[in-house]
Amino acid sequence: MIIRRMGKLALLAAALLLAAIILVIALSARPHTINLEELVEVSFSGFDTVGSAYAKLDQERFGAALAKAMGKKNVEALEQGMFIACAKAVSLGLDRSEGLSNGDRVIVEISYDNDALDDYKIQYSGTSVSASAQGLTPLTEIDPFV
Repeated sequence: MIIRRMGKLALLAAALLLAAIILVIALSARPHTINLEELVEVSFSGFDTVGSAYAKLDQERFGAALAKAMGKKNVEALEQGMFIACAKAVSLGLDRSEGLSNGDRVIVEISYDNDALDDYKIQYSGTSVSASAQGLTPLTEIDPFV
């Protein structure tokens, strides 16, 4: 009876060990997700009513997110080709970029090619970011006849 109980415990321990190994393998094979919405920067320049908007990825934070996803300490530890390939897989587009006034909202549409990232076990998420125009210089009305 004691031998049967020991056999059942050993079988249970082996099953738990096997389940833990399968879990570790499944989690390590899963791609790391980077939310691009957190990495988009929108800036504005020009004059109120005729301002311009620009959108870009914050390269420093993008590099840090890639390094973290790849299990590296910092961006310097990444291969340059890998960084370039991952950056080229992202495209940003503005719904409007000119003729802006302070307070106008612009939407940055984020598109990406996750298939291009399969080799790196990374995938992107995020669809859009909105920002409100601010800091545009007010126009001064000038009367040429005064």
